[in-house]
Amino acid sequence: MDIRIVDVEWALDDAGATYQAYVVEIARGLKTWAVRRRYSAFDDLRRAVSKELGPLASPFPGKNLFGRADPAKRQRELEAWLRELALAVAPAPAAYAAFTSFIREPPDAAPKATPPEKPARRSIVEPPAPAPEPPKPPSPPKWDPSFMSSDPLAGLADALPEPLPPKPAPKPKPPPKPPRAQKPEGEAVRKFPQTTARATFLTGGAKTYAATGEGLRDAIKAGDLNGVKDVLARDSSLASYQDRQTESMLHLAALFDHASIALALAAHGADPTVTNAAGESALDVAQPSLRSKLTAAREAWKQSSN
Repeated sequence: MDIRIVDVEWALDDAGATYQAYVVEIARGLKTWAVRRRYSAFDDLRRAVSKELGPLASPFPGKNLFGRADPAKRQRELEAWLRELALAVAPAPAAYAAFTSFIREPPDAAPKATPPEKPARRSIVEPPAPAPEPPKPPSPPKWDPSFMSSDPLAGLADALPEPLPPKPAPKPKPPPKPPRAQKPEGEAVRKFPQTTARATFLTGGAKTYAATGEGLRDAIKAGDLNGVKDVLARDSSLASYQDRQTESMLHLAALFDHASIALALAAHGADPTVTNAAGESALDVAQPSLRSKLTAAREAWKQSSN
C-alpha cells in the first residue's frame, strides 16, 4: 500500500467556516482512492494509535499557538508520519482499526465546495474627480425694437432724480452786548481789608518768640538779633539756658557764627566757658576774632553785676 498527501484544499464546515483539508491518496494494488482530512482528524488518529504504538520516529507536527502554519511544510511532515504509521500499524489491532477508518472514504462523502473567492480589495487611492466643465459664455442680448418710440425724450423726466430741497436760511446773529458803563472820574475804588499776616509782611513786623529757652533757641537759629534781644529783655536768665543736648545758647550762636547774637548773650551773663556733653565750649567753636570779644563782654557783665 502506498499513501501520499497530494494537495491541500480549502473547504467549508457545517458552520460555514473555512478550513484546510489535506487530500490523502491511497493506492492498494490496482485500486486508488483519495480522502480529505483536516488537521484535527490527523490529531485524533495520533492519539488513538499512540496508546499501542507510542511515538513514531517521524515527528507529528504540532499546532501553532501564534499565526497559521506553513501548509507545504505541514503537508510534508504529516505525509512522513502517515507513511511510517502505515508500516507499523499491522500488529496492533486497535491502531489498525483506527488507521483503516481514517483512510476509508464514506460512500456518500463528496468534497465540499470551495469557498467563493473574496472580492478584490478596493484601492485606497480613489480615481481623480473629473474636471468641472467650463462655464458657458453668456448669450448676447437679443434685439428688442420695442424700446424705441416716436419721441426719443419720452420717459426722460421719470428717469431724472428728484431736485434737492432748498438750503435753510442762516440764523440771525444775536445783537452785540452793550458796553459796560464807565465809572465816573474821582469815584473811590473799594478796598478790602488786609489780613494780619499780609499786613505784617508789608509793614515788616518782627516775629515774636516765646520767653522760654526754646523760644530763645529758635531766635538764635533764625539769626534774629531783635528776637533774641526781645526774649532776653523779658527774661535775661535765659542767656545761660542749655537745651536737651547740653548745648548752651552761646555755644549755639558761636557755632552758627552769629557774632552779634553771641555778644548780646555774653552781655546778659552767658558764660563762654560752659561745656556741652562732648566737652566743647563756645570759645572752642567760635571764630578767633570772636573769642576775645566774648571774654571781654563776659568780664564787663561781671563788673556791672558787682
